[in-house]
Amino acid sequence: MKNSLFIALLLISMLSISGCWDMVDIDKRFFVGMIGIDKEGADYSVTLSIPKVMASSGQSSGQQPATPPVIILKESSKTIYGAIEK
Repeated sequence: MKNSLFIALLLISMLSISGCWDMVDIDKRFFVGMIGIDKEGADYSVTLSIPKVMASSGQSSGQQPATPPVIILKESSKTIYGAIEK
């Protein structure tokens, strides 16, 4: 009786703690390619370069893309973390 209760609790706990309830698909994420940090007076200017995966894939060698294959984000703040957070 004691062993069967332990096994039942073990199975229930294994089922409840596994899974991907907050999973974000890989194509919905941003991956930073380059980071640039500049000091402008008392503020830091942070520039992020994020490649567009869908724009860069599937292009044939003879075609020029209509938009650049990267997204450039630039923010300024008193701290580097504050600029990245914006």
